[in-house]
Amino acid sequence: MNNLFSYSPKELTTDGFLTWIIYEISGNKKDLVGFFKRLGLCNESAVEISKIDISRQEENTDLILRYEIDSVPYQALFENKTYSTIDSNQLCKYKNKFPDLNYYKYLKLARINYYEKKEAKANGYDVLSSFDLYEALDSLTLDSEILTQYKKFLIDSFVAPLNEIEHEMLSGNKFELFRKRQAQQYFIDILYQEIDELNDSIYFKSRSNVGGGAWTQLDISHKVKIYGEKTEYLFWRIDKKSGEYYLRLNQYANISKDYKNVKKQILKKLREVIEPLFTHYGLSTSSPSNRGVKESEICIIYFKDNDLCNIAKVLADLTKDVIKQYQSVEHSII
Repeated sequence: MNNLFSYSPKELTTDGFLTWIIYEISGNKKDLVGFFKRLGLCNESAVEISKIDISRQEENTDLILRYEIDSVPYQALFENKTYSTIDSNQLCKYKNKFPDLNYYKYLKLARINYYEKKEAKANGYDVLSSFDLYEALDSLTLDSEILTQYKKFLIDSFVAPLNEIEHEMLSGNKFELFRKRQAQQYFIDILYQEIDELNDSIYFKSRSNVGGGAWTQLDISHKVKIYGEKTEYLFWRIDKKSGEYYLRLNQYANISKDYKNVKKQILKKLREVIEPLFTHYGLSTSSPSNRGVKESEICIIYFKDNDLCNIAKVLADLTKDVIKQYQSVEHSII
């Protein structure tokens, strides 16, 4: 199928399609009520939805729905994403602008990572996935080529790829899927959820290298002002080198040249005490790079040399042991 929506995968397309589909089914009481129930826009006892008005880009929000449920006014705000993520205090800002709405929805078609779920929950938003949207659309009786194409777009571009990542990647050792940012985030999320709130260093990032290759990172520990005023950070990072995907443990500090030798001494000691931990947990390491002054590799494992299930199983315990060693080394060296 030459799918119309494959040529327009941006957030505005989601806004436009939702606006269209709601107005399109507004004359079918059963479809409309069922659709709203599946998206959590009314309670299960709702009988009739009427007086629908949809506002797009009001105060920079994606969608605001105003409607009546059994003659009672309701309002709902949608923040829609395709692949992008939450911008800083975006969810809080919108809720502050519209504090009295009945529902706040965070809809993302690509995988919703753990950080996004935390932010949505903290700000009072319900999370909706591409699968949730597909199920709501699939319940409709509307006979429409536009609807058929959009449902196929959801399945082919989001639902099926996410199923492969979340149900087949680990069991099939499909490390080549790390080319997808969503696969990297899925793997890091396994660790993130296990160690969240372990300390005040935990911080998630997912970006792109120059040239477009994805990388995903989780900070796990830090030490304040150990190179003059500069803080040092310890983090895991999934990235690609020489055509192969890897997970590396990094030491980072934005140091001046005055601290170069001190940082190298600490790096040497960290490698001595941390690499045996990888062996203890059954992981096969490779020689870390000695390049880099601000950012240095402590230890690196290539996914092709290890079993993904095993890495996922031991990573949280390994991380806790790494943090203990890191914290002890810091004071003994400086």
